[in-house]
Amino acid sequence: MNGASLLVCVGRITHKKPLGIITLTKAKTKPERKKQPMKTIEPIKFFEDWWNNYLTVGKIAEHYGITQERAIELINKGRIEWNRTAARQKGNQ
Repeated sequence: MNGASLLVCVGRITHKKPLGIITLTKAKTKPERKKQPMKTIEPIKFFEDWWNNYLTVGKIAEHYGITQERAIELINKGRIEWNRTAARQKGNQ
């Protein structure tokens, strides 16, 4: 191999050249996150957050760490609560 040697080790490849040593290593993987206990999300607050701060259901679901289906469920429940509260306040005026 013209003065160069190739050494293979577990997880590393070391190639010796006359000018020096080049070492390639496998990319480190992210440590697995422990699953955190589910937090209770109040539908009305979730709806208000979505209404005021997000353009898509997918993005709010990603930020809260829930599925899109669960986000839609919370938005619908929150919208119902919001409308009930608004109707009660409107009737009290």
